[in-house]
Amino acid sequence: MAVKVSKDIKKTWDYERRLLNGYQMYLNLLERTWEGGRYGNSIHLTGGGGNNKSSSNKRRGGGGTPTTLAATSIIALSTLLQTNYNFNFRSNILTMVISCASHTNDEIRNACCSSLKIMFDKDVSGEASLEAVKRMGKVIKDGIKKFNNNGGRGVSVYKELLDCWMCLPLRVHEDEAAAGE
Repeated sequence: MAVKVSKDIKKTWDYERRLLNGYQMYLNLLERTWEGGRYGNSIHLTGGGGNNKSSSNKRRGGGGTPTTLAATSIIALSTLLQTNYNFNFRSNILTMVISCASHTNDEIRNACCSSLKIMFDKDVSGEASLEAVKRMGKVIKDGIKKFNNNGGRGVSVYKELLDCWMCLPLRVHEDEAAAGE
């Protein structure tokens, strides 16, 4: 069954579709920029959307300081999370920010953790916070495994990531509080 819509509605739908596509391309660019320069490697970005897995995106040797452009891209993602945590592609943004919340670079780690704390404070529905907590739990669990596999050497999970949980607004309903007493 075909639904007839006016030209204005079609025009609005096309505009919204293009806007959302542009936003997704921007997020992909930020992600590729971070992946390309997170270990201080040179960044080779190719045009188009999707995932570009070039040899420059792989970790070469041990760590390194992220490039300025890569740090700027992850800070931009952190800012997006603070302001638009209930917008489209939230899962993609959360994945990137939470994975960087345990980064060795203090500036990146603090920016990511700060944005998570702000999101926890602003999120009244709790949906974004629940998704973030689940992802953080996985990162912490993987960090502990990594720590144990390295014979207890090196830090895989930083204190700042755990401190984010202290900003979760835990609410107790009156009935539950009365039952607990």
